[in-house]
Amino acid sequence: MTAVVAQGLPDLVDRMRFDTSSVIEGGKQKMLDGRYAAAIQHFTSALKLKPDLLQALVSRGLCHLTLGEEDKAQRDFTEVISQDAGFNGDTYIMLALCFTRSGEYLTAIRYLSCCVAQFPAFKPALLARGELCLKVRDYEKARMDFQRVLSDDHSHLVARRGFADALRGLGDLAEALRNYNHAVDEAKIAIVTCQSSTPNNIDDVGPAVEVHSNSNKQVSHNAGQLDKNVIPDSSEECNHKDG
Repeated sequence: MTAVVAQGLPDLVDRMRFDTSSVIEGGKQKMLDGRYAAAIQHFTSALKLKPDLLQALVSRGLCHLTLGEEDKAQRDFTEVISQDAGFNGDTYIMLALCFTRSGEYLTAIRYLSCCVAQFPAFKPALLARGELCLKVRDYEKARMDFQRVLSDDHSHLVARRGFADALRGLGDLAEALRNYNHAVDEAKIAIVTCQSSTPNNIDDVGPAVEVHSNSNKQVSHNAGQLDKNVIPDSSEECNHKDG
């Protein structure tokens, strides 16, 4: 009897993997179609088959977040982080957004700081934290976050503007003005580059529009922006169960 059960286990695992995968794909398609409530049902079904399926938890949390159900989204994202703190950086960003929307800035700060601890080069977390540092007038921490981004990408316009804002807040007006001018120059270059790459033939526009339309359906974290209420640093210890 034991041998029969053992022989049947691989088939059972394969069937469960297939069932779970197909359910997740169905949920993702419903997300792309904007049918978030139906997508939530798909991801919940997948989690019943495999409770530790983190991708389903993240996707369901994003659906809840999109529907304005921050409490439910928060529970899903927190569960992901509690199971695997290094799953991905986007989960921290979305969790921070949940707390930011409800005005719980200190908790959001802690999760973004935990994200940076896990993923030191993750620019969206650095930008998000820097932006809210500006909001709460912690200009020195904002300066450091934006400077970290600029050290890797000198032409990053958001980081350059944020860096200039931080310098202005610190009272270094001359250096702030220099960085504002730098940002303007970089923006002009980007515009010229964009214009030069615009298709001259109207027949070339169709595929470009189609690609752009499809890309807009993809779920993204809108790098570094948390409803424009973004998040300062914190020295608090990471405790993913606090919620």
